[in-house]
Amino acid sequence: MNYLNRLIFTLFFICSLSASNEYKVPDISEDCIDSFMVAPEDIFDLQASPYIDLVTGNDYTEAIKLAINHASNLVTDPNPSGSGVGGIILFPGNTTVEISTSITLRDNITFRASHSKATITISNNFPTNTATMFAIGNKKNLVFENIIFDGASKKTALSTFLDQTIDNISFINCEFQEMLNNNRNAAAISLSNATNVTVKDCLFKTSDFGVRLDKKNHRIRIENNVFENTLTKNPIRILGVRDSVTPSIAAFSSDIWIIGNKIDIGRGDSIIEELSEHLPRDPETGAVDISAVNSPGDPGFDMYDDWREARFAPSAIYLTCGEGNTPVGIPTDNHVNVIIENNIVNGPDYGFFDGGSADLYSLKDIINLKLNNNTSRNSGDLGMSIERSSNVIVSNNTVERNNSSGIAFTDVKNPIIINNIVANNALRRDLIYNNVPYGEILILGTTTNALIEGNQLLCNSSPGDISFPINITEGIDYTRARTSPTSYYGIMIRREGTEDNGGGTSIGNPFATKIGINNYSGQRWGAIFNEVSSTQITENFAATAFPTDEDLPEGSWVGNSNLNNSALGWGVIDRNQDVLAVGITSENTIILGDASGIQVQDIIGIELPDFNVHWTTVSEINVDGNANALKILDDPTGDILNAGARVVALRWKTVTQ
Repeated sequence: MNYLNRLIFTLFFICSLSASNEYKVPDISEDCIDSFMVAPEDIFDLQASPYIDLVTGNDYTEAIKLAINHASNLVTDPNPSGSGVGGIILFPGNTTVEISTSITLRDNITFRASHSKATITISNNFPTNTATMFAIGNKKNLVFENIIFDGASKKTALSTFLDQTIDNISFINCEFQEMLNNNRNAAAISLSNATNVTVKDCLFKTSDFGVRLDKKNHRIRIENNVFENTLTKNPIRILGVRDSVTPSIAAFSSDIWIIGNKIDIGRGDSIIEELSEHLPRDPETGAVDISAVNSPGDPGFDMYDDWREARFAPSAIYLTCGEGNTPVGIPTDNHVNVIIENNIVNGPDYGFFDGGSADLYSLKDIINLKLNNNTSRNSGDLGMSIERSSNVIVSNNTVERNNSSGIAFTDVKNPIIINNIVANNALRRDLIYNNVPYGEILILGTTTNALIEGNQLLCNSSPGDISFPINITEGIDYTRARTSPTSYYGIMIRREGTEDNGGGTSIGNPFATKIGINNYSGQRWGAIFNEVSSTQITENFAATAFPTDEDLPEGSWVGNSNLNNSALGWGVIDRNQDVLAVGITSENTIILGDASGIQVQDIIGIELPDFNVHWTTVSEINVDGNANALKILDDPTGDILNAGARVVALRWKTVTQ
């Protein structure tokens, strides 16, 4: 007796007892009985008749359509004994099935391989103006198991239009490959307005986007997938942007789990190589000066603009509700309740302008974010970037060997940053990131109430590292640039007007940052760089008073990390970085390119040829009427410093102990 017959027998028995009054049971309505009468799953085997009869060569298009129609009870001749409420369409395992046109699915359909995996690809006569293999808009209850989708370098596997919805869809142990097009916007999975989405144990390779979600989505789980380094765009992209047609409709995603994925990012195109013949080299580094390409008319601008549009290596996990995509005058929403845990992400180990990735974790416009137990390594820019978000916990992550800083927070409210290992960042692989100090944790913009505690902030620089520009006489020594991390500081709290993590200008000042006990080791200039007076540094074991002669003798030669202890407990309230305009020609006098803002008693450090820093104090400004001439207490005796030697002037102020 099958399940359905047993169920009918049970209901009949209950009804009989009720009719005889031997037992009293609640009345059972007709609707209630209908809810019990769920048919067993129907299986529609494409290798069986009538479906196999419609197969021509490897083209299964008509067979698949007929099976879908039978499962949905849309045709009656020939009609197998299906329930009409959906079922399993069984694809032949270890076989490549072709389709010659896009196929629209119905509700309650499962695609499954009979054994191993089945491959679905497009035939040579698939319409060129059709973007997707399977249309799933406005459908529900779809499952894909053990299917390999092959877009033949032309198509997206499954998609909905932006004005459509999808409810309850799962991809289990599938593979997606060759989802490419000329616009670099094809995707393995492209959904909008989706609810209850599961992508688990899948493999993504040789495509543009991996999983792409647009508009408003809810309950999304992306778990235990592998994204190979052959994707040209974001492996995981969740974008919520309202449009001008329906500006009153919110666009954000909520209840998102991104867990246990392995993501590798491949090298993109190198704009440095492309522009090497069009732009002069930086006189200090020998690198192409990308900053010279700013506007139309600049040499190489069209090439640079095209590169910035699509050809750099992408972020691995990218979430935003804005990022300049929202039309003017239309509100920006926020994603809500996002958990990102146990992911391993590796970049291509190149600088951003040399084909390296953007920020590997780029997380913006989020309320309630947990970023825990992840790995971020070898980014071309930041390891992790959190922007315009609130109520953020960043804990137990390992972030290392990224091109600029390890973890950056911009305009974030209430971030808790605890128990992370942030190590060996600021590699400057493309020799571009030399204009501002970088290091492990960076606080920017209007970030408020940040708590930073229990982190391991480490830098293991090798002798003769590249904290300062290196002169290159023949070509660009990228190999050397990739070998040595050069973190200036463990934690940096930057004031308004300094360069932010996107290369623009930071707006607003961080407020009420609290720095607890962290472990610092090996940073070039110190443990903490603080330009904001509201910062509180509490209970640091190494905190001392203002650097004295015992801590930092005037005229001493200070190595890479000898300034650590004397810096702790004090915050920088002003910082000026420049270079010598001319070599030191008279005793105790230096001339900078721009000495504005420097005051008497500022501590000043001058780069030495052996990469150490000569620390002393400014004793006089405007020497002989020259606004850029300074007197210092001690020359770096015995060294002849030429124009271009880097100089930094720091002004310190006590912060709350």
